[in-house]
Amino acid sequence: MLFFLVGQAITVLLVALTIPSVFEPFAQPAWDDTSVIPLYHATIVMEMLFSAARLAFPVAGIILTVTRDRRAPRFWLAYLGLVVVGSLLDTGAGIAIHNWMQAELPASAEAVKSMTRAIVENLRTVMWALVWSLYWINSERVWITFGRGGWSPPSDTPWLPPGAVVVPAEA
Repeated sequence: MLFFLVGQAITVLLVALTIPSVFEPFAQPAWDDTSVIPLYHATIVMEMLFSAARLAFPVAGIILTVTRDRRAPRFWLAYLGLVVVGSLLDTGAGIAIHNWMQAELPASAEAVKSMTRAIVENLRTVMWALVWSLYWINSERVWITFGRGGWSPPSDTPWLPPGAVVVPAEA
């Protein structure tokens, strides 16, 4: 769990460093010049919102986890689901934009490399989000810390491993 939290903290720092580049496409006249490219403006806005989510949500999740809030596993699973959906949408939109640009404009080798890097990065993000989702669903550490993965309602009894036998105390 510590490895995951450190990774999320590093992700927040890396996303924070890239925030200025998220706003570059909005600069004039580049924004007006790209209005002929289908999906371009919507994709840029989606990427900006996704970057904001990748800044704020992990901070909230780290706080929930460190304070051992029972909602942490559900929060992380929802966030990781958002990461999967956002990355797949970005990949699909990027491929559509790239295909349009290749058909309408002469494609440079650098543009092809850039698109390939973005697709690989998005697919890698999807893979890791799925791996960490499985961790939050199945991890014994999560069960011990938050109670059966944070999915069960709170109770006064401590979590017991599967197959444990409870012997009532003598009165």
